[in-house]
Amino acid sequence: MLILAAIPLGNPSDASANLREAIVSAKYIAAEDSRKFTRLCSDLGVTYSAKIISFFEGNEIERLDELVKIMESGSDLLVVTDAGMPGISDPGYRLARSCCEKYSN
Repeated sequence: MLILAAIPLGNPSDASANLREAIVSAKYIAAEDSRKFTRLCSDLGVTYSAKIISFFEGNEIERLDELVKIMESGSDLLVVTDAGMPGISDPGYRLARSCCEKYSN
């Protein structure tokens, strides 16, 4: 399953309980900036054990196959961007589109 995370735009304490749980339980996390993600986790007091995969605009196309294979193996993939939802201008929209095309039938 592909999980697109809503990261707080301002105050980290605005993070939902669902986001906190997704971070804690994820086995794979595709992060736009691993340093900012690690800082967010620290600010939230959340510990993660997931494998962090660098996923930003510069490597997004090259990472698509790897990330789809993770999901095809039965593992969930949490996608986090620097702030807000992965969308049109963030890494993630190509991955979401690829998953929709692959699994829409």
